Amino acid sequence: QTLDPVDIGEKIIEVLGGRLDWHHAAVRVRRGESQEVELLAFSEADSDIDKSQLKSVITHVGQGLAGWVIEHGETVRSNDLVNDPRYVATYAGMKSGLYIPIKMRGRTIGCISAESEMENAFTAEDERLLATLAMQATVALENAALFQSLQKELTEHKQTEKALTESEARYRSLIDQLPAIVYLDNVQVCPPSTQFISPRIREMLGYEPAEWLAGGFDIWKKAIHPEDLERALEFYYKSIETGTIVSQDY
Repeated sequence: QTLDPVDIGEKIIEVLGGRLDWHHAAVRVRRGESQEVELLAFSEADSDIDKSQLKSVITHVGQGLAGWVIEHGETVRSNDLVNDPRYVATYAGMKSGLYIPIKMRGRTIGCISAESEMENAFTAEDERLLATLAMQATVALENAALFQSLQKELTEHKQTEKALTESEARYRSLIDQLPAIVYLDNVQVCPPSTQFISPRIREMLGYEPAEWLAGGFDIWKKAIHPEDLERALEFYYKSIETGTIVSQDY
């Protein structure tokens, strides 16, 4: 139910706690698309051992048996860690290890591992248990990743909205100070409809902006001198039809 990757890792360790005889267990995951590996969760049978050691020994894909599993996507159950060339000792005296890949959509994203100072500490049944947990972890971690992605998108969206609001405020401030009437017409409707007009309409033509917007297209035509009306409309529609810039005095 959790959407926190660390909580998911700790839950895996918790489930394993009552079922496997280990010295220490860990859940490691690849950091994004990089080659870096991070320790998601960790537990030990001996409370006096140095936890920081587990974090520093394996930091990249390919390092140690956990890193090898993440790189190759294959399960490893070893009863002779000392003589396994892939093994990197996290703690002295470890003899057995079980390493299960965590896969998401065909890509290995992590590894659940357990090591013990006893020989033959892990059985085929233990392997099946970890494999089941790995599949469940995949679903949980994917949900967590999707949630984090949505949170990031939401944050970016809010930041974009804030930037747009600030940009609009600056734009409107500029428009308000220009010694001219600036307006925006929607020409997808007939007759065209004014969507915005700057406050300068008040001092230049004597209309309140809201009054002008409510007046529709006819209020603009009424404001034009009768002798210029036909020419002004002709140029206005020409600009719409051709998509060209038109400049005229009327």
